[in-house]
Amino acid sequence: IAYMVHDSNTKYIMTDVREGRLSSFDEKLCLLSDLADQSEDGSNLEVDVLATELAYIIYTSGSTGKPK
Repeated sequence: IAYMVHDSNTKYIMTDVREGRLSSFDEKLCLLSDLADQSEDGSNLEVDVLATELAYIIYTSGSTGKPK
């Protein structure tokens, strides 16, 4: 996971858990539960984000030793 975060130059990681393998990236974590707690109806969750600004990253096991 550390390799993928570094290799992809990830700025934020959206997740529903803080523990486990992501705990070393606390400064990058954006907890979904924190967002939901901000507003019960979700009205303050609107953010102007273009589709070109989002990424869903999937790495394969890679036969060269590093995931791709």
